[in-house]
Amino acid sequence: MCRGGHISKQVRDEAESRETATFIGSSTESKTIAEYVQDRLEGPVNAEVWDQGIGEPGTGILETLVGKAPTYDFALMVFGADDVTTSRGEREPSVRDNVLLEFGLFLGHLGKERTFFCMTRGSGPRSQ
Repeated sequence: MCRGGHISKQVRDEAESRETATFIGSSTESKTIAEYVQDRLEGPVNAEVWDQGIGEPGTGILETLVGKAPTYDFALMVFGADDVTTSRGEREPSVRDNVLLEFGLFLGHLGKERTFFCMTRGSGPRSQ
């Protein structure tokens, strides 16, 4: 299930007129899903999964993403049930913190019309 911003006609027309750079983020555990999404994107899209030559050796991924965020047209984050959070005595599957942080980074930079997320089964509330 994918969710995110509503794509306006202007953004859709721009995306169809040229190759767009798309960042795909995920946890290590959900990386195969990110690669699956990358393989199935259609149209003039240059999609990069977070571990595909984006970072420089010795530089942290967050530092790299802050610097590279302006080079992307779109971002899609895979929200996997990769962690467990206990809140008010209830244990629930949850998205990895760094993936949420990266989603917020792109949401702030690209806006809600260009930032999306996909949820894996078991990621939603009360989904187990």
